Amino acid sequence: MLYFRPYELFTFLADVPSMAYWPALFAIISYIVTQLSAGRSITILTPEIKCILFITTYALLLMPLSRDIGRSWEVFINELIKTSLIFIIMANVLFTEARIKTMMWLGVAIGVYLSYQSYDLNQRGVFNTLGNRVSVDVGGMFGNPNDMAIHLVIFIPIAIALGLNSHKRTIKYLCYTVVALMTYAIILTQSRGGFLGLIAVAVAIIWKFGRGHRIRLMLISSILAICFIMLAPGEYGTRFRSIFNPSLDSTGSSSEREELLKRSIIVTLRNPLGVGLGNSTTFGVRNLVTHNAYTQVSSELGWLSFGAYLIFLIVPLRFLSKIETEMNISGENSSIYLLIIGTQIGIIGYMVSSFFASVAYQWYVYYPIAFAIGFRLVYERSQP
Repeated sequence: MLYFRPYELFTFLADVPSMAYWPALFAIISYIVTQLSAGRSITILTPEIKCILFITTYALLLMPLSRDIGRSWEVFINELIKTSLIFIIMANVLFTEARIKTMMWLGVAIGVYLSYQSYDLNQRGVFNTLGNRVSVDVGGMFGNPNDMAIHLVIFIPIAIALGLNSHKRTIKYLCYTVVALMTYAIILTQSRGGFLGLIAVAVAIIWKFGRGHRIRLMLISSILAICFIMLAPGEYGTRFRSIFNPSLDSTGSSSEREELLKRSIIVTLRNPLGVGLGNSTTFGVRNLVTHNAYTQVSSELGWLSFGAYLIFLIVPLRFLSKIETEMNISGENSSIYLLIIGTQIGIIGYMVSSFFASVAYQWYVYYPIAFAIGFRLVYERSQP
C-alpha cells in the first residue's frame, strides 16, 4: 500500500480515506505482537537501524528549535516517521531469501509500470514537466521525474541480478527486457541526476559482473555514453551537457541548483545543530529545497545526523562487499551471491543520483538497505 500506492494508480480508489494508513498501522501492531509473543526484542540493532533511530529521534528533539515548527512536524509525520518505522519492520522480517526476492520483484514491477507509462506519454506527446520532459500520472514520490529516475536507477541492477540468478530462460529474457525499458524511461525523464546514476550503475555492473573483460567493456560503454550525449535527439544532449556547462540549460535550473547547493553548505557550516527538519526551504532560492540529499540532512539536522546518514549508506556496502569477497575466496556457489551484488550496485546508484534530489527521507534507498541487512542475516545463518 505504501510503496505501490494503488490509490494513486486507480482513480476509483483515490477517495478511499486512509487507504495506506490502516494497513501500515496493522502491520506495525501485528509485528510488535509477533515479536513479543515469540520472546524477541522489538528490533535487532544493526548499525543501519541505530543510525535511522538516531536521525528520527534527533529530528523530533530538534523540532522545538526549528525555524518553522509546523513544516518540521509535517515532514516528520508525512515522510520520516513512516519511512523509519517500515524500514525497521523490513529489516527485522526480511530474513529469508524468498522474502527479500519478493520485495525485489515488487520494486521491479513498480519500475515496469512507471517505465511503460513514461513510454506511453512520450508516444502521445504528453510532457507535463517544462513542456519537454515526461512526468507520470502517478503522484506522490514518483510524480517528480528526477525522483522517479532514482527508483529506476536502484532497481536496474537488481533486475539484472534477478535475471542472472534465475535458471529459467524466460525469466532471464524478461528481466533484461525490463532493464532496457527502465533505462529508456530514465532517458525520457531527462533527469541529469538519473543519467549520472545510470552511468555509475553501468560502471559498477561492468566491474562486478564483467570480470576478465572489464577494460574492453569500459571502453565500449564510455564510447556509447559519449555518442549518446552528443547525438541524443531533441534537447537530451544539451540537457546532459549542461551538467558540466550550466549556460547550456535554457531553464536556468542548473545554475539555480548550484546556488542551492552553495547555500545549503553554508547553512550547514553555520548551523552545526541544523535548522530543523524540512526547513531547508527557509533559506533556499525561491523557497526551494536543497535538491541534494546529503546537504538536505546536513543543513536540516546538523552534523551528527549527517554523519549517521553517511554511516547508514556506507555500512551495508561494506558488509555486502565483505560477504562477496568471502564467497569468492571460498568458491561458495550461493544463490544470494548475484543478488548481493545487485543490491550493492543499487545503493551506489542511489548515492550518485541523490546528490541531485532531496530524497533523504523518502522510501527509495531504505528498501535496498533493508535487503542488505536481510542478506547479511541469510549469509550468517548459512555459515557453520
